[in-house]
Amino acid sequence: SLEHYSTIAVYQTLIPPKNAKSNDDAKWHVALRVAHDSEGPQASRRGKGIESSIIKETPTISASLPSGSAYYLLDDFNHHHQHTVLTTGDMSSAGVRYSCTFRLLRDSHNVDYQLLRGQTVCGNFHKKGSKLWRSEQLLLTELESEWIRQFYIQGSEHHQLLWPAWKEPMQKLLRFWSLLETRTRQVVTLLKAAAEERCGVGASDSSNNNGDKPSRKERKAKERRKKALVCIEDLLTRGSLDEHSALENIYEPLAEVIDERAVMRGLWQKREKDHVFREIGPECRPMDVPFKFNVPEGTKQVGECGMSPMDGTPTALTQISADLRAAGRAYQSRKKSDLPKPEENRDNENTKESNDHAKGLDWEGWTKSNFCLELQEPWAGAVIEGRKPIETRAYTLPPALIGKRIMILQSPAGKAGVSSMGNVIDLSGSNSMIGPKVIGWCEFGSVKEYTNQVDFEADEKLHLVTPESGYGWKKDKTKVVYGWVVSKYGTIKDGDNNMYISATRRMRSLFQLRAQETQKPGKPNGSTKKKRNGQDKNQKKKKRRY
Repeated sequence: SLEHYSTIAVYQTLIPPKNAKSNDDAKWHVALRVAHDSEGPQASRRGKGIESSIIKETPTISASLPSGSAYYLLDDFNHHHQHTVLTTGDMSSAGVRYSCTFRLLRDSHNVDYQLLRGQTVCGNFHKKGSKLWRSEQLLLTELESEWIRQFYIQGSEHHQLLWPAWKEPMQKLLRFWSLLETRTRQVVTLLKAAAEERCGVGASDSSNNNGDKPSRKERKAKERRKKALVCIEDLLTRGSLDEHSALENIYEPLAEVIDERAVMRGLWQKREKDHVFREIGPECRPMDVPFKFNVPEGTKQVGECGMSPMDGTPTALTQISADLRAAGRAYQSRKKSDLPKPEENRDNENTKESNDHAKGLDWEGWTKSNFCLELQEPWAGAVIEGRKPIETRAYTLPPALIGKRIMILQSPAGKAGVSSMGNVIDLSGSNSMIGPKVIGWCEFGSVKEYTNQVDFEADEKLHLVTPESGYGWKKDKTKVVYGWVVSKYGTIKDGDNNMYISATRRMRSLFQLRAQETQKPGKPNGSTKKKRNGQDKNQKKKKRRY
């Protein structure tokens, strides 16, 4: 995306550590090494393996630059050298480095060019063709991933500062995004309708069982299917293709790019919920992207908003691409059994989203109730006593629970990694010496990811998981372990462990708590007799003081 042979400038500011003595050995450095054609016009000739371009005979160098300094990579220097930033310390000794990089982009990588592309593509919606549809989908993905989402992930402070300059172009980008989403729905509907007509859907519906003529709605649907089939047949004829190549040349290319967008949205969801954003100020955390899905076609778009008639989840997009492939196969086979199932008859395959006991990380309920974490003996006690500052799990913590008090539900010791509790736990008898009971609480300040065995076992003193433990790292099997870092912890008073009457599993070992209903003050219970005027004869009236 950079203009070849253009200069790159980098400015840096260093924030020294607080309450720490300066350490000459803990500094930020800029390191350089020679690597011919690592970028630039000849980069494609070296192949994918960049290691082959490194000149090992020339030693690498590093330079320590003070705060407020800048460095420049002139002309073709960046094409034949690689540079990186290193520190010999950590945040507590070297402080924090902020940098700003200035680069000259090509004309095709600025917002004006993207707006021109959007205007051109959306102005050609009257045209049809597999290549045209694919280019529309690629533009839709690029506008969403490289422009719109990139803008909103930088936070409300960034939005407030730049909105005066970006208001007009961003609203135009959102408008083009909306038009392309609607166009996607129309093309998918056309391709399905063509396959249905070719398979004879509605051919026997010239009259219903009572001999009545088809309804107006049925006649319109039949007409749409006929027009769709004529359109696809015309595209095949223009491309000198036969009917048996429709799946490969028309349906599959569109399904592929929709699959790519599903992957993109899934990655963006994961990125926007990264726990690192919980460690910075609210003004720097990702904003909600102003997309509205499942909006009826024809709804007027107003202001800072993008609207789509489709379901925008990655799961829904994957289903759309699967339906397109099924429709393509049905087009070629002429079999109704090959057609995708109608949406209203399709079983919900995403059981985790519909299961009350397997909520997702973005479930709204995480912010609206109290929760507990089930821990077996002796780990529960270790957490609330501060002896286990990292609790390890095979799954991450819902972002909404970061910094929120979570009760610790102790369950009897059992098999490692296997819960012995049902999905609903009765806590009304939690005073018992046996069985599950709430014994304390903790707050998790962040989540640490262990992606290799060395790092995981290096923190053994923190998470208390020994290599031979059933919770230990399993070579060639374990891919990642999440460490929930405890920031606060404590026990509860005697008698407080029966303040909850039940716990319902919401995700793995996280349960939603239901508290005891407390009696309203001043309201007599069933065994108290009422006296005249609702007052007890021993009750004394208190004088008001002003």
